[in-house]
Amino acid sequence: MRGQAELAATGDLPLWLGDDDVRRSHRSALVRKDRVHYGPLFPDVPPDLSYGWPGSDRARRIT
Repeated sequence: MRGQAELAATGDLPLWLGDDDVRRSHRSALVRKDRVHYGPLFPDVPPDLSYGWPGSDRARRIT
């Protein structure tokens, strides 16, 4: 199995990895689901953001 460093070196990491908008939207969902637990972990994230799902950078495969 290739590690993250090797994947990065070959350009095989997903484009959304490290995307602040994706991360923030998913943190918002966690806060929405359990404000008591996740609210203190992400105090600057509002609970009403919609999910951010980036498009794929790969060709669609039909199997």
